Amino acid sequence: MTAAVDAVPAVLANAADTLTRLNDFKGRWYGSLPSNPAVDPLGNPLTEGDVYYNSTANELRVYTSFAWQPMFTPTYAYDEDRLIDACARARRAL
Repeated sequence: MTAAVDAVPAVLANAADTLTRLNDFKGRWYGSLPSNPAVDPLGNPLTEGDVYYNSTANELRVYTSFAWQPMFTPTYAYDEDRLIDACARARRAL
């Protein structure tokens, strides 16, 4: 029983770290929404590289610090740096 009690602080720290990472991910990937959101799912301001699926237009959209843009259009699809950066941010959040 002593070992279990001794492990409690580490378990609580791990749970807190997991919650922090989950909230960071929620602040970057918004899931499926019918229209462009004005804030992230946690109520915070939008950040460049945030991504969501627009269920009305049937497309992924990324926030560019000015507006939501379709991720894959002739004017935006080939901006590989932005796509790679958005994916890297999402991976770091995990």
